[in-house]
Amino acid sequence: EGEFSGYRKMATADWARQADPLAALGDLIARHCEDRQVAQVMLGLPGILSRDRSRVLSLPFIPALDAQPVAALLADLLALPVRMDKDVNHLLWWDLQQLPALPQVAVGLYLGTGMGNSLWLN
Repeated sequence: EGEFSGYRKMATADWARQADPLAALGDLIARHCEDRQVAQVMLGLPGILSRDRSRVLSLPFIPALDAQPVAALLADLLALPVRMDKDVNHLLWWDLQQLPALPQVAVGLYLGTGMGNSLWLN
């Protein structure tokens, strides 16, 4: 319904610096889903993803996930569909949802550890 529920912020390092970051992320998500009815999981990642958004090609700050089919591996761990996209696409979508109407064209530029960008063409 377009509403956030049970929002919780956690430092990436809490799971990314574990011996098995993917398993740690899976455990974190599974614990969050325990008392909720979850249809699927959507990840926004600050790296280079495959064209079909199923594999992480390069994730500079979490290199253990490089060249991994993260969506499929997490889906197996969680028994839920898992999708991935660039984090900046999530940020731009959130920003657009704050407007009274969606524009025909929008550009999002997001400064973090690098410069991320996203383009919206309605």
